[in-house]
Amino acid sequence: ENFRNPTLPHGLKVLEVPLTPATTESLAGYGRLISSADECTVEAGNFEIVPWPAPGWRKLDPQTGDEAGTTEGFFDLQWVGDYFYGHNLAVATANNFYLDGLGTVPELAKREEPRAGDGTAIFLWMSDYHPDGAQLFWPPS
Repeated sequence: ENFRNPTLPHGLKVLEVPLTPATTESLAGYGRLISSADECTVEAGNFEIVPWPAPGWRKLDPQTGDEAGTTEGFFDLQWVGDYFYGHNLAVATANNFYLDGLGTVPELAKREEPRAGDGTAIFLWMSDYHPDGAQLFWPPS
């Protein structure tokens, strides 16, 4: 698929998703809050890697689902007009640069300034699924 410049149709249905504060209770079953990036590190090995859940008809192949390991690195984010791009600097693949979302609906989005969006929302066009682990985002300063 084309994650850098997807063809997004006009007139997509917009689903309003309420903001939910991250608390121990609201994250139960999904993740946990930490106070420092040092609480979960590759060097310390202070987390568990387990096979991802496989509900439904498709089962994991034997000896798979938990061997990916870990990586650490930086993640650059930038707006280009109404287009919000992510660049995963920790992964050296052809798919480490992609469109995360838009500042307005696709038919109004512009790649230059001034933006069509007002900066109050981001329209996500896809969701990345990491069932075998997680991502920790922490500001470097």
